[in-house]
Amino acid sequence: MIGALAVSWLLRKWSFAVVAMIFGMLAILSELIFLGSGGFFVALIAMALLSGAVLINGIATQVARQTQLVLQVRGRALSLYTMTFRGMPAVGALLVGATAEIFSLRAVSSSLAILAFCVMLWIIAVRAMK
Repeated sequence: MIGALAVSWLLRKWSFAVVAMIFGMLAILSELIFLGSGGFFVALIAMALLSGAVLINGIATQVARQTQLVLQVRGRALSLYTMTFRGMPAVGALLVGATAEIFSLRAVSSSLAILAFCVMLWIIAVRAMK
């Protein structure tokens, strides 16, 4: 409920894409803080930030899908998004776990977070050029 209210307030100021990108990047940064932290309380705060950022990102994405798609494809698009959102973390966990057998889990998670952050910066740069 609080997340939905926060998203509705944020969407008055910014577009769906901006909210999703900002909180996606916040999620990645909080993951990096969690991976780099040595203390319990820093890790706890980082996980709280991560959960809030993922929640706001997901709500903004769902609202964008529900309001900007035509009625004929809305249900299919939302079900495909939901299946992807539910299924791909399992595939990612399998790949991360297999890679962590070779390297450490912290190194794999950190490198993937940095890669995702760089991809998001690239998307922002491409969008700014348009």
